[in-house]
Amino acid sequence: MISNIVLNPSIDKTCIVEDLEIDQSNLIIDQRMSIGGEGVDVSRIIKILQAEPLVLSFLGGLNGRYIKSSLDKAKIKSNFIWVNGDTKLNTLLIDSITGTKTLLKDEGVSIQEKDYIRFRQEMKNYVKDSSVVLIDGRLPKGLTYEFFDEVIDHAKRYNTKIIMSTDGEELRKAFAFQPYAIKIKKQNLRDLNLHTNDMKEILMGLYDIMIKHSIHYIAVDMGMEGAYLISKNKICQGLPHIKIEPVNLKSNYSAFLAALAVGIERKYELEKIIKLMVASSYATMINTEKDELCNKRDIDHLLKKIKVIELMNNRNGWLR
Repeated sequence: MISNIVLNPSIDKTCIVEDLEIDQSNLIIDQRMSIGGEGVDVSRIIKILQAEPLVLSFLGGLNGRYIKSSLDKAKIKSNFIWVNGDTKLNTLLIDSITGTKTLLKDEGVSIQEKDYIRFRQEMKNYVKDSSVVLIDGRLPKGLTYEFFDEVIDHAKRYNTKIIMSTDGEELRKAFAFQPYAIKIKKQNLRDLNLHTNDMKEILMGLYDIMIKHSIHYIAVDMGMEGAYLISKNKICQGLPHIKIEPVNLKSNYSAFLAALAVGIERKYELEKIIKLMVASSYATMINTEKDELCNKRDIDHLLKKIKVIELMNNRNGWLR
């Protein structure tokens, strides 16, 4: 089982208005709602990859009920701590005439000590029965960095592998908690103060950080440019050997993280993990179906199109 601790679940609501006027009543001509944050989509793709996901999180109010109902319909197991307040609702206003976009961001719920005490007990029960645990997102109000320390410390007692995916200050601190693996987006590399545009220097900097903190994998999601996967023994690059026209860039990060978790759970070799990450990410980019993120058939097809290049190994040093 892969347990997914989703720190900041949300609902994303997009409203289309015609010629938005400030201080006036505006008619919504179209709207749609989706579950925001990458965490829930991660679990959906884990299921597509034929592994067993479980979502753990804090939810509140009607927005929380919407998320719970969506997971139930997808037949994804979940366990939520229900808290006061309403789960985060972000609203995007798009003017169909000018194309301008206005985002209204919600702060979401605040986690109280009593909520965390309940969550901690539930978390401990599930972590010991999981082979992999994902910690996905940034800390909500009310939680401190001790949360990471406690989850990871408990996981290590049962040889459960922890994967962290976050950004900003949490990413800078993540290495010190010594998770099994860390996933980084290309745009978040700057959060690590790697002051260079040279990818080789960035990879070697990450490699040094990984060795210093005894981390097994660092996965760098480069989006349309593929991926890098760093381990103690080697650094590899995964490149898609195919040109695509992306139609959906919303869930590719979730697919990447889900594939990393599944690859680690199944003890795949590094090359197979990186192929699965890139293929899953690309499968979501080309998906045109509204009701699904991607399908297993597309992932399997794309796996054959991913080229893996070994950039460095311990025996021969840097090869490229």
